[in-house]
Amino acid sequence: MDKKQKNEIERAINFVEELSWLIESKKNMRLKEVPDLLRTLLEQNDDNISKELPLNFSSENNNIRYLIGMLPELFLDNNLFPTNKDIISFSEEVLKINITRKEKRTKYELIGLIVCETSKLNDMELQGLVCALQLIINDNEKMNFIKQNIKHDGFSWNKAIQYITGV
Repeated sequence: MDKKQKNEIERAINFVEELSWLIESKKNMRLKEVPDLLRTLLEQNDDNISKELPLNFSSENNNIRYLIGMLPELFLDNNLFPTNKDIISFSEEVLKINITRKEKRTKYELIGLIVCETSKLNDMELQGLVCALQLIINDNEKMNFIKQNIKHDGFSWNKAIQYITGV
């Protein structure tokens, strides 16, 4: 595992830890134990982490796992999602996740809710979205294209993704 991958996993661990405290304050869940479990796995530096996880992750849901790991970072980018309304729009337009009590949720509550709901989505239907988001994230030119166009009225994530992927 290279340094960049370790840093990405550490960032994911930190996010999960913060998210667990938020969720636990609202519900009676034990998510705060997950970051310690992930840190232990990271220290083992096992290339096949998914076999070690006692959680219900199967190899068939790679698109969902990718989104769950990547969406928080995207949503926290204030150039891509300057307002909660932008996060909600992406969630409803692209992921088809309906957000209730929109006006009462904080940015972190929205991110947590979307991440949790993403785990329920159809993995195969997400394949195109995952490919498009990988293209955007891994290409500064495409990322800048999105950041410039997101400011325009009538911006549509679906249209932007179709443009970038050539569909």
